[in-house]
Amino acid sequence: MTQNNIVILGAGFGGLRVALDLQKKLPSPEWQIYLVDRNDCHLYIPLLYEVATGYFGNNKPTEEILAQGCCLNISQLLGKRVQFLQDEVVRIDCKKKSISLRDGKTLQFSYLVLALGSAPDYFGVPGLEANACTFGGLADALKLRRRISDFIERKRKGELSKINIIIGGGGATGVEFAAELVQSFLCLKNYGVLRAGDWQITLVEALPRLLSVLSLKASALALARLEKQGVKIMLDTCIKSAAPGEIILAPRPLKSGEKENDLVCEFLPEHEKKMKADLIVWAGGIKSNGLLAQCGLTTDRKGRVEVNAQMRVKDMEDVFALGDNALLINPQNNQAVPMLAQAAIAEAKIAAKNIASLIQGMALINYSFPEFPTANPIGGKRAIIVFKNLIFDGFVGWVVRQAADLRYFLSIMPLFAALNFFFRGVRVYTKND
Repeated sequence: MTQNNIVILGAGFGGLRVALDLQKKLPSPEWQIYLVDRNDCHLYIPLLYEVATGYFGNNKPTEEILAQGCCLNISQLLGKRVQFLQDEVVRIDCKKKSISLRDGKTLQFSYLVLALGSAPDYFGVPGLEANACTFGGLADALKLRRRISDFIERKRKGELSKINIIIGGGGATGVEFAAELVQSFLCLKNYGVLRAGDWQITLVEALPRLLSVLSLKASALALARLEKQGVKIMLDTCIKSAAPGEIILAPRPLKSGEKENDLVCEFLPEHEKKMKADLIVWAGGIKSNGLLAQCGLTTDRKGRVEVNAQMRVKDMEDVFALGDNALLINPQNNQAVPMLAQAAIAEAKIAAKNIASLIQGMALINYSFPEFPTANPIGGKRAIIVFKNLIFDGFVGWVVRQAADLRYFLSIMPLFAALNFFFRGVRVYTKND
């Protein structure tokens, strides 16, 4: 096998972008590009909450139809210059420049791109991993949907007095899921399947506000929307432990200089609260793929490897990392670049350009640390869009979010294929609205 190999591990937002860019920048057949992923589809993760909460009423869409709105066949997205291997990476040896795959195959690389994605971060909370559902992938979202559907059916038959769902994490994933789930229940109420009081959705957040990375105004808008929909919000509150059918909450630990009365936790005097939980959904954080640390690479607490502004792994000339696998510090604020899809795509463009430049003997470029807009759906045809000092709320925000989704699909597919994929998803995902 030729040694002129570029191996990209992971076909998420970052890995796919590197592959698409390199096949244009390196038209010469002397270089072979490999893209490795254990799944055969590229998953548009921002729509996973739609899969988990898709319409539950009469003539509800099948799982296959729901999946078709966020899954794209990887092979169909790539040109002839990229060879896709559906396999699982079991070992990375940077010194020997080799990748070991589950099926026994070994790939040698001249350049390697680490884009293996993330896993849920349970922060060592006892019982949480064993008893909570997550959004790690399509299978997780469908499993969550089946459990919700089962609770709805049991409630309809009178086998369940009330559906109690607790969501851990008031960031984007938790807020979006809570908002769309209650929208789905309200839709069932309108059709007479459920009645008011048949469910309780509780959103638990360890910080004093929702969507804490956004402005105070944006956080307040999200809080007001969820409370209006009937979601119970518990701030400054941590999950202490989880067990089948119940969860134990506690006020968050105090920071230096804080007093207990500074917290807005509603059960401060008791210091602990036990709640019934038919379903626990964990959306409280992610960490990098654990394979990086297992293979001897130096990682931080979240499993990320340190990279420079050229997206090269520290002390390695031919290994690049991006997205959830990369720890890239912004020198302007000394903060790590957030683990966002937009950041992964921007980093991927830098990595692809620099790999091509190294091969062609050209100058390398640096990541510019752009500021990204955020788009957070809040149930129905409503979303909060924040960019710098501008905030768009409600239907206008929803339209902007839809435009952002379509823009991404257009970046990886031909025009008519992207439009067909986008509108197919919109049709099925707006049945609750």
